[in-house]
Amino acid sequence: MHAQPVSPEPDRSGSPSQEVSVRVFLKQATTEAHDALDRKTSKVFKRGEDPEVAKQSYSNLMVAHYGIVCAIEDAVHRSDAGRALFVDSPLSLQEMEKTHLLVEDLISLGLSVEDIHAIKKPEVPTPQSTAYAAGILYVLEGSSIGGPVVAAMVQRATGLPPENFRFLKAYGDFPDARERFNNTFAPALEALVPDDAARQEAVRGANETFAAFSSWFEKAGVIPGNDAETK
Repeated sequence: MHAQPVSPEPDRSGSPSQEVSVRVFLKQATTEAHDALDRKTSKVFKRGEDPEVAKQSYSNLMVAHYGIVCAIEDAVHRSDAGRALFVDSPLSLQEMEKTHLLVEDLISLGLSVEDIHAIKKPEVPTPQSTAYAAGILYVLEGSSIGGPVVAAMVQRATGLPPENFRFLKAYGDFPDARERFNNTFAPALEALVPDDAARQEAVRGANETFAAFSSWFEKAGVIPGNDAETK
């Protein structure tokens, strides 16, 4: 889901963990959690599935996304640590918000505003440090790289029109999404996560966010639980 940076690695010295960029460090430290979630979500759509069944599966997945993305964005935006991400930073709070895109997708899929307001949301941790909040955003922004690939797969399975994939294509097609991540978000991580202690906090934020997505999707019934996966 995450591509390598397009710019050369900056020169680093000192701690071994800082011999690589924050972005690469996070990718390496969260691979297990990321891959576990990917394996489960890949089972949402089945080859040769009836398009109407696939549409319902997609709708269920977007409902679950709305619940947790809304909860995470609220937690980040309400916290001092989360708001600090956007102070003297190239990151834009307005550009990075995704909840409104999910609302538009869900309305396109036939849900009413009342239906959307009634969607349950999980409890998620409030970031206590900027580095932890940066780890959360690493997951949210990183998913935007793989989103266009998922959108293409779902469109083939369902026959839905492009306007049903605003969330998955938040930053456009794959090349545009990857370029934005590499050229805007990845450099910002370097300032937001400046040392080893901050890197560990960012890893904790990212891994706990992957776990929150997995737990919520399981609870919503859109992906198999760990017991089902091992059978």
